[in-house]
Amino acid sequence: MSQADDTALRIVFLGSHAEPCLIQEVVAIPMLKSGEILGKVRMATICGSDLHTISGIRKEATPRFVH
Repeated sequence: MSQADDTALRIVFLGSHAEPCLIQEVVAIPMLKSGEILGKVRMATICGSDLHTISGIRKEATPRFVH
């Protein structure tokens, strides 16, 4: 989370042909509904298929985030 307890940082992939292809955003943390939890990512990695997506080599459709 960021400095304020009600916001968080997220990285958004805009597509392999976008410049820049990744952006950082500060977003509000939504109110949790019954049965939901809030997790904090402490570490993440990038695999070879991610690099193929970013470089435009990937032949499959790019996964899309759905709200």
